[in-house]
Amino acid sequence: MFVMSDAFLDGRAATRSPFAAPWRNICVLHHPHKADAALLASEIGDWLTMQGLYEVCHSSSWEPDTLSPRLPHVDVIVAIGGDGTMLRAGRSGAAWGVPVLGINMGKVGFLSEVQPDQWRPAIEAMLAWNCWLEERLMISVRVDRRDPSTGGLQTVHTFAALNDAVISRGSLARVIETRIRLDGENLAAITCDGLIVATPTGSTGYALAAGGPILPPELRNIVIVPVAPHLSLNRPLVLSEGTEVRVRATWDYEAMLTVDGHFHLDMEEGDEVTVVASEHPARYVRTGSRQNFYQTLVGKLGTTY
Repeated sequence: MFVMSDAFLDGRAATRSPFAAPWRNICVLHHPHKADAALLASEIGDWLTMQGLYEVCHSSSWEPDTLSPRLPHVDVIVAIGGDGTMLRAGRSGAAWGVPVLGINMGKVGFLSEVQPDQWRPAIEAMLAWNCWLEERLMISVRVDRRDPSTGGLQTVHTFAALNDAVISRGSLARVIETRIRLDGENLAAITCDGLIVATPTGSTGYALAAGGPILPPELRNIVIVPVAPHLSLNRPLVLSEGTEVRVRATWDYEAMLTVDGHFHLDMEEGDEVTVVASEHPARYVRTGSRQNFYQTLVGKLGTTY
């Protein structure tokens, strides 16, 4: 049984011709530096064309400027690569409601359940609607900087993230002090090497390595995890759904903001970072059990039953 959200149906499928709808226009996305990923993308593209689809396009996961103009006309992305490729594909498709079917060619594979030798039955299941959509929370990250002439805060950067936003020290091994507010109320000042604000998807990444909890992927809660806190709050916090997180950091030398391990910004004294739930979730096409996340997790942790 194929399961889709009402918003997805109303916003996309209702405007498309029925052919195992909504899968008429498919973009095959691959990691540009993996030769085997490019070869598999070509093989999959040829096979999809033989199925009589309207359009099959190819793109590199590292070329968002090439991919973005196509997304309003794309029904689903088939992404080939590791978790980095899946993050890029999920971020790219989120604003347009385009889901991603991931084929794993990476080392971890938390986001992609299909192995390379299983791509055909997985895509056949998708085209036959024998699949379901997993929606994952994304976060909007805003950086506000004080205008020296007016003293007011102005937004200088915005990011969309699927994993996390990390405020951390720069090149020197010096702590930073982070002051956290939740929904406008003061929470705590934490002296640490860094502060991770993560989604459930990001809870199995850097946040997990720093001692954070593992959250099921379809939750809509944000988790805060301090990195190497010193004489401060040393436990992660799982926040209520919809909570706004605002962080101001102070430091002696330098600090930086990293978003999804991909976007980097050198911070200035007085910068404020605000993190809220995005209105656009990332969507992934799943052909396996809803318990696959836990089975994959246990396997990656090296625990057997």
